[in-house]
Amino acid sequence: MTEPQTQGKLYTLSEISQKTGISMPTLQRYKKMYQDRIPAEGKGRKQRYPESALPVFEELREYNLG
Repeated sequence: MTEPQTQGKLYTLSEISQKTGISMPTLQRYKKMYQDRIPAEGKGRKQRYPESALPVFEELREYNLG
């Protein structure tokens, strides 16, 4: 049984940090707190995020700043 493949590039948290300007510790906290809202593939160290996860992380940042 194979997992469905997402079209497009998958990003690591480190790459998302560079693209969004959100620090790694903050991204890791969001990942733990909001894992049901963030699209992702894989588990643990192999977890990757599609392009559609970028606006979700940015929305979480705005929500948590307020």
